[in-house]
This record gives sequence, structure tokens and C-alpha cells, in this order.
Amino acid sequence: TIMVQSDHLSVEAYGAKGIGELSTIATAPAVQDAYMKHDKIFRTKLPLEHTAYKK
Repeated sequence: TIMVQSDHLSVEAYGAKGIGELSTIATAPAVQDAYMKHDKIFRTKLPLEHTAYKK
């Protein structure tokens, strides 16, 4: 089976690297943890209630 047939393959097709949303995975838990350490309220929903993020 031939999946890709081309005389010239782009470098991006096989060598592209990116961080995308991988770098944002820990942001929400880190912010929630900081607020929990500040006021001892464990929040489980986004946007975080009783914070500047909840309008």
C-alpha cells in the first residue's frame, strides 16, 4: 500500500515539532492550587469561583 507518493516531501511532514496546548496543561491546576493555598477553598470548576477569573 502506498500512503504518500511524491517526488519531494516537505520537511514539516515528518520533522515539525511544536508545543501547542501541551504547555498549557498545567496552568489551570497550578492557578487553582495557588488559590487553595491562599484561601483554603478547593475549587473544582472553571472559571474559578470567588476569584478574579470569575466575572
